[in-house]
Amino acid sequence: MNNMKKLLTILLCLVVLATAVSALQVSVSSLTFGGNSQDRDTNVTSTFTIKNNATTAANITLSHNIASKHNTVISPSSIQNLASGAEATITVTVFVPVDFDAVNEELVETAFTIGKLSIASNAANESTTEVSATLQARNRLRYKDGDMTITGATTRTKTIRDRTRVENLKPGDSLQLDITVDNQFPDTSRRDDRRNTDVEFRDVDIRLDFSSEEDFQIDEDQDTLSIDADNEEATSFSFDVEEDAADRTHTVDLRIDGRDEFGARHGEALRFSLEIKRDPHDLVLRSIDFSPLRIGCNRNVQLTATMLNRGRVDEREAAIQTEVSELGIIQRSQIVRIDEDDTGSANLNFKIQDNVKAGTYTARVFSLYDTATKNNFKDLTFVVEECKKEEPTTQPPVITQPPVVQPPIIQPPVVITPEPIVIPSETTEEETASYTWALVAGIIVAAALLVFVIIRFARR
Repeated sequence: MNNMKKLLTILLCLVVLATAVSALQVSVSSLTFGGNSQDRDTNVTSTFTIKNNATTAANITLSHNIASKHNTVISPSSIQNLASGAEATITVTVFVPVDFDAVNEELVETAFTIGKLSIASNAANESTTEVSATLQARNRLRYKDGDMTITGATTRTKTIRDRTRVENLKPGDSLQLDITVDNQFPDTSRRDDRRNTDVEFRDVDIRLDFSSEEDFQIDEDQDTLSIDADNEEATSFSFDVEEDAADRTHTVDLRIDGRDEFGARHGEALRFSLEIKRDPHDLVLRSIDFSPLRIGCNRNVQLTATMLNRGRVDEREAAIQTEVSELGIIQRSQIVRIDEDDTGSANLNFKIQDNVKAGTYTARVFSLYDTATKNNFKDLTFVVEECKKEEPTTQPPVITQPPVVQPPIIQPPVVITPEPIVIPSETTEEETASYTWALVAGIIVAAALLVFVIIRFARR
């Protein structure tokens, strides 16, 4: 009997409790405003219903703690004498500010919590019901497209989207990522409503975050763009796979993060992966010295190649082989050992036959492993020139000329002509007297000499 009373008491309490809990029924637990296409600088509304599950009428009061910048309006904000079993529709209006963010810290489009509504009733034992309020606005800064160019033994292009997997990258490959970012705010000419138009982005941060950078040589992993309304801008990033990169997969996060001119945050993040795959055997021809590249009369050729072992194993029987298919030449070097991630050189000599015609020829040089298995190759061209041998030149005979005898030179006698005595045409009286006396003295001396000579000859 006592057990029956206890059971009835428990059932009665449960009924009372259930009646109290379900006295006021709200149709939503969270009120959502806007969405991923919601513009800013405008009002947005949301509705929900309240049902009175009590056995008597209820008075209901609604309030909120949403920030004042949202200009929240609840209609109606109170309900009097809501009959038992009756429902009431509540409309809530909020304003979307121009600076309201579209994305969170992870650059994910988000409906942000802006506050909550409180719903209270005068029903007995009725607690206040709370409904959270979230608001979402449109993201206007978007990743448009992107391509990755991989340059190695060959060149290929891979379109980059979220969750793209770039496979079969090799050590030494060069990668270039080209992306385009779009400002999706329209310009004024495309809309009659001038709100949400001609909004610019300045200092948009574009960044690559690698899960590990140890296998890459990265030039730049960050850039900044400015994008006008209804425009797009492009940027690029270059990086190389290290020569000693290991077999593994890296994730790369591409982040596009910017605030518009009003301060609202927009952007996008996507993740792609880079798979590095080392082949078991990968002997890369780093350099080839083919000497001479222009072959004349001397038809001997020397070829030296340097190889890098980018494979996963040590190569104990590496070599090189050159083939000139047009001339039927196949020559192989001696075996060399090249350990993983090390370099080594091999060389060989061969001769171009003398009867090979002048022209341009192609030599294909292979790297070999296991003595004779072809791995990688490179082509190079060389020129065979016509061999022109010089004819011996004959020196003309040397003719000796007899000496020339010159006849004696006879000099003619030298005739000395006495200079005439020039008498000035004009003299003074004193000069005239001096000349006269001198002349007389000369005549006397000459006469005396003449007399002396005559007397001398007369005595003999």
